Amino acid sequence: MDKAKEMFKNKVREVRKPILEKKDGEYIRCLEVGDNEKIASIISEKQLLRDAPADPNISLASNIEELKTSWNSELLGPNPYL
Repeated sequence: MDKAKEMFKNKVREVRKPILEKKDGEYIRCLEVGDNEKIASIISEKQLLRDAPADPNISLASNIEELKTSWNSELLGPNPYL
C-alpha cells in the first residue's frame, strides 16, 4: 500500500504541474493590471495545488479503492483511476 500511495502522489504531482504553470501565467497577468482580488484567489488556488500530494485522505487510505476515490477532481480534474 505504501508503494501505491507514493505512485498516487506522483500522479498528483504530474497532473498539477501544468495547472500550476497556467496559474503562474494568470498571476502575472493580474499583477500587470493590478487585480489584487484575483491575485489573492490565484495564490490560494496555487497553495491548494502545492498541498495536494499531502492530502490526508491519501495517507489514510487503507486499500486501493479508497486511494482511487481520494483524487480531488475539483482541484486536479478528472480522476484517471475511475
